[in-house]
Amino acid sequence: PSKHELVWYVAREVVARLGFSDCVVYLFDEEKNILRQSAAIGENKNPVLNEIRNPLEIPLGKGITGHVAQTRTPLIIDDLAENDRYIPDIVAARSEICVPLLADERLLGVIDSEDPQPCRFTQEHLDILTTVAAMASAKLKLLEQDKTLEMHEKLQETESRFRDFAESASDWYWELDENLCYTVLSSATVDGEQYDTSSFIGKSRLDLKPEAFDDKLWQSHVNDLKAGRAFRGFIQSRVLNDGSTLWVSINGKPIFNHDGQFEGYRGTASDITARIEAEQELLKALDAAKIANRAKSEFLATISHELRTPLTSIKGALGLLRGGVVEHNSDDGRSLLNMAVRNCDTLTELVNDFLDYEKIIAGKMTINSTPQNIVELTRNTLDASQGFARMYSVNFVFDESITAAWAHVDVGRFNQILRNLISNAAKFSPENSTVEIYIETTNYKIRTSVKDFGMGIAEEHKQDIFDRFTQIDASDSRHQGGTGLGLAISKALAENMNGELSFESSVGAGSTFYLDLPRIEPPTA
Repeated sequence: PSKHELVWYVAREVVARLGFSDCVVYLFDEEKNILRQSAAIGENKNPVLNEIRNPLEIPLGKGITGHVAQTRTPLIIDDLAENDRYIPDIVAARSEICVPLLADERLLGVIDSEDPQPCRFTQEHLDILTTVAAMASAKLKLLEQDKTLEMHEKLQETESRFRDFAESASDWYWELDENLCYTVLSSATVDGEQYDTSSFIGKSRLDLKPEAFDDKLWQSHVNDLKAGRAFRGFIQSRVLNDGSTLWVSINGKPIFNHDGQFEGYRGTASDITARIEAEQELLKALDAAKIANRAKSEFLATISHELRTPLTSIKGALGLLRGGVVEHNSDDGRSLLNMAVRNCDTLTELVNDFLDYEKIIAGKMTINSTPQNIVELTRNTLDASQGFARMYSVNFVFDESITAAWAHVDVGRFNQILRNLISNAAKFSPENSTVEIYIETTNYKIRTSVKDFGMGIAEEHKQDIFDRFTQIDASDSRHQGGTGLGLAISKALAENMNGELSFESSVGAGSTFYLDLPRIEPPTA
């Protein structure tokens, strides 16, 4: 190549391979002792393609580039606004990187890049650009010496070394021809395995839209390619053979020949899968936090309702009795006292739910298990729970075909789980319907089932049914009541007794909850 072709090649490659916003190559005129702008790539840098009209000339020692040329020392400026040497270009910049072109300490020129953002360039950039400058200087020196075969071999070697540095600066490099078909696409390592890119060669970039990609974003990218516009940070994904998703960020620069004709693209791509996955995990965490906050808000509304209702009844009853409106020993007085006692019991249950759940999440729940006949415990719990049946106008039916089935349980906690399941079944059952309780056994398991014929649980609510504070209807208008802690507590209690709580449900057909416990042999007398 000629010197003219070489400096334009260097400018294009620095921008394309290193992802810089621009690059200007100045060559040193020894007779006039000036630096002359010889190649420029970037926005507002190259209005007439590969020819510089009215090239900028900088005296040795003047400005950043003149200073680097004079001192022959590479330089990074993090903030040009604070540097007195800076000579503003057409578009003001904030940071700059500049390295000299030297051949045996003889100044040949400089390579200079600017960026509108401060602190854009790093030591790694400076190291790579210094190496590029050394290779370009070697090419310029070879051109000046006008060598034949040896010169061409060294040029090829230098180009190969430059490509190696370009590869080290990104995960992939690629090229498209004038028809936007891949002519070069380097291979890369993804998660320790080689990612084969050979299948892309010869295919048009326009035909390789990623799966499930936004149509508008892809069309905008296609429009940039067809118009020969540069692009940066275009993010897309690919599904790999193992089913995993690879996310890449792509930069591309158009290529033009000396006549201004479009010849394709060169660019780089970087694997940003880890970053995207981290962002996705963060979004999931934010969604989970929103759901948790919503559950807490609904829980507070529920508690407000659950506390207010019995307290209002208690206050009203005591007010009537204290004011003498109703005599203590009259039928109405005794009825009011009984209502106040029932509501006090309700408040006690609410407080107990809170205390139990706090013990569970703190890991302080105490379980005192002993061998017990589950059939007998179930019968006793049903007898003590007839108040639920009268309150919600349902009938409890217990299948006693099995007379004995033994398991290690904490009697109080077993009763708490079963009362919760029975009360829920009664709450969500139509009036005058039946709640069925039955026990089944295998050689290893005892299953206590509570079946209602209520409204059932919709599919979208099933995964949340055992979550704390969860209720299908959290509005104040619901008639069922409850804190939403009962099932969460019951599930934790079952697991603490080496059991399991599960359910089946269909909308309109009711629900069946199962308490499974490990079966043991009856204790000997």
